[in-house]
Amino acid sequence: MGIFDWGKKKQPAYKPPKAPLSGNFTVDQGAVEIRYTNFVGEHKTFTGDYRSAYILGRHVVIRVIPTGKRISLNLEKIENRSEVEPLVAANPRPSANERRILHYHLKRGSTSALFEQIRSKYPNYEP
Repeated sequence: MGIFDWGKKKQPAYKPPKAPLSGNFTVDQGAVEIRYTNFVGEHKTFTGDYRSAYILGRHVVIRVIPTGKRISLNLEKIENRSEVEPLVAANPRPSANERRILHYHLKRGSTSALFEQIRSKYPNYEP
């Protein structure tokens, strides 16, 4: 490709904006509202399940409604951090080896003594 061929390059195809979020994920007793300021400075409110949330570095990872997808929110930009952080910190996260055992048995519907021991340690864990 020569220097004069750059002008002949194709433009990417236009992609229309995404449709509004939809889904059927609901939160019963573990609902928490998170007031958040994004990188543009917009104030947003997310409702998620604090039982599925965990802290990863400087971020909180949480499943939100209506889609049930996990999103990552910067702890420093959460406006009601004093309400959210204690709820999330109370959820212990299994180690990599414990997760491997949990996923193995949950995927197959099987059980073992070690699985039962780990499951009792993390009753609210969802892969």
